[in-house]
Amino acid sequence: MVALSNYFNLEEITTARKISAALINVSGRQRMLSQRTAFFCLRLVSSRQPAEREKLRADLLAAIDLMEKSHYSLIHTDNSTHLSNPPSPAVKAMYFEVPVCLDKQVCEYIDRIRALVQIPDAELSHDNPHLLYIVEAASGELLEAFDAVVT
Repeated sequence: MVALSNYFNLEEITTARKISAALINVSGRQRMLSQRTAFFCLRLVSSRQPAEREKLRADLLAAIDLMEKSHYSLIHTDNSTHLSNPPSPAVKAMYFEVPVCLDKQVCEYIDRIRALVQIPDAELSHDNPHLLYIVEAASGELLEAFDAVVT
């Protein structure tokens, strides 16, 4: 029995499971928020009502703040996420190394949302470069990266 306990450290296994579950949870939340914000951005550009646009801007900022906070917690870890400090090799690989580089993708996505929110109503259009980037990322490379982490 002692020999088996050397091979199977239940505390290490439990900790690894908690870290994996937290990583999947945070990444899943970020995935959902990327989809939600892309939808809000499309609605913002399509809306012709000033009051609706203001509400959508507020909703976008709230969603992107949550996405940024989740991302920061994952990258820098905090006790509420049950992630180790510093980030594990798996997190580093997915978030900071080629081919995924999810940290860079998430930061760029957040910056583009914030830029779109700041554009005056008169300049909002369906061919806005920020909007095009957001929609492409949320349905393409960023979505695939989140799917890879969650999977």
